[in-house]
Amino acid sequence: MFSGQYADDQKQGFGVFTWKDGRRFEGFWHQGKQHGHGVMYKPNGEILECGVWNMGQPPETPEESPEMDVQPPRQPALTAPATKK
Repeated sequence: MFSGQYADDQKQGFGVFTWKDGRRFEGFWHQGKQHGHGVMYKPNGEILECGVWNMGQPPETPEESPEMDVQPPRQPALTAPATKK
């Protein structure tokens, strides 16, 4: 089932496609194919893939989802050494 934009009777722009097995793709479409940024979800809602699709092909280098994003430890600010008078 598809909910989204169409142009020339094809999926075009942003849309959500849900397969009968519960998988779901939310993202951009071009000429009826997944194209641009999108997220593929498993039936249980977990992220399966996240990234930039190219004419129906999944991302070669998946992006990390926000919940998987690990921030580097915070470094103390550097200060200039004190000067003698």
